[in-house]
Amino acid sequence: MLTLDKERSLFLWPMALAFSFVTGIVYLACAFLLWLFPQGSMSIFRYWFHGIDLTKIAATSSFGFGGLFIGLLTSMLFAGIIGALFALSYNLCIQHCKKFFPSFVGGTQ
Repeated sequence: MLTLDKERSLFLWPMALAFSFVTGIVYLACAFLLWLFPQGSMSIFRYWFHGIDLTKIAATSSFGFGGLFIGLLTSMLFAGIIGALFALSYNLCIQHCKKFFPSFVGGTQ
């Protein structure tokens, strides 16, 4: 049974929403920069993806609002799931660590 330590636990829904909102902001900023500086953005992405030339697979037509909306929605949903799983696993780890390291988890080190 998982009992939450109110001082140390992460709550699932706030964490899921926080992950979703941050992902949405990053997604919109990335889309804006890609729209504003397409070549420069592709150059930066090449560094992030270990030298893969993304211009070979990048869409050549304009992205459009529908694609932007679907990408934003699905990335935020995925990030929300990741945030909830993060909070759940964190809370489970805290409960586990309480059994073996009560002084560390209790706050007195």
